[in-house]
Amino acid sequence: MWQTHLERAARVSGQIPVTDIAAWSVEHGERPDEVDRDQVAVFREVERLLVSARAEASALREAAALTALASAERLTEANADVPGSAGWIAEVQTAVGITAAQAGLDALMEGALSHAATIDGGRRVLAADAPPTVVARAAEIARAVATGPRGSFEVSADAPGAVVFLDDQELGLAPQVVEAPVGRHVLRVTALGWRPYGRVVGVLEGRRLPIDVHLSRSASVASSERLVAAGRALNLDAVAEALVALQRERSRLSSVWLVEIGGGPRDRALLTICFPHGCSETRRLEVDEVPIIVSGARALAASAARLPFALHRDWLLERVPVEPPPPPPTPWWERWYFWVATGVVAGAAGAAAYTLLRPEPEQRLRVVVDFGDVARAP
Repeated sequence: MWQTHLERAARVSGQIPVTDIAAWSVEHGERPDEVDRDQVAVFREVERLLVSARAEASALREAAALTALASAERLTEANADVPGSAGWIAEVQTAVGITAAQAGLDALMEGALSHAATIDGGRRVLAADAPPTVVARAAEIARAVATGPRGSFEVSADAPGAVVFLDDQELGLAPQVVEAPVGRHVLRVTALGWRPYGRVVGVLEGRRLPIDVHLSRSASVASSERLVAAGRALNLDAVAEALVALQRERSRLSSVWLVEIGGGPRDRALLTICFPHGCSETRRLEVDEVPIIVSGARALAASAARLPFALHRDWLLERVPVEPPPPPPTPWWERWYFWVATGVVAGAAGAAAYTLLRPEPEQRLRVVVDFGDVARAP
């Protein structure tokens, strides 16, 4: 009942109520194809290192160029869970192969160009990038990878709806059997509401051991779950901290309403509205006050002072004495006037019956004969 009243009042005041915060965070939180700001900064650094390596190689400082590219390689592989990371890894490996060829490091050149070809077979070394001999060798390596042996392995994940990517190509839902050319590839697994998984894996000829991916909750969903737990425990400080974390993660959740419903025959509750800067004063709330409280929610936002729930607990849990119900009315057949009336009627009826049933009186003539008078007759 309280949820219905609060949702209706919130809509009237122009707010959008959310009852299942965790599910809402999954739906409105980070998307699998979104890139975190910190990771964007990482790939900007990778771009800077690539530019620096080319400049060093042009100045015939191949050692400095390879050092910069080694840093770029570490950054790209450490962020293999980012969409598009496979293209960056292939670009770095191509730069390593070209620089190694210039430095006369043939083994390093072969390995780097092969790595680039397995991840991105469409990446070609052009005449503007390297001498003709290196361009020709890169093309041979790319053909050998495309026509060479292949391997396979199965990928499973513990998150529902997990999607498997290999070298930024979507393969489908997990579990998924992955088949690819022998060499190093970028495996990525994503699921809505979970942190993406990504790393560089080596594919061997034939069938390799399966890979079981364990995903962790995304930042926004983890924060929302902490928010729900803090709300159930009435930990107002933890609620405000979770809201701050959600806003930092670009969540549109602006406030949380904590409603504790009381016992007893009256519909009572305690309401506290929490914002990232703090929680409002705890308010006593009855059903008929809901529209007034909701319409004044913006005014409550200006107050960060709060009172502990314990100060209102007695009122919340107070059980109002209830007058005992009046005794049930005496049945009509047990009331005194019924029996008095019944007795009068019964007496009258008896008298009438006696009168009606009494026999008619009889008149009898008695004749006495005196024989003495007869004897004296002459």
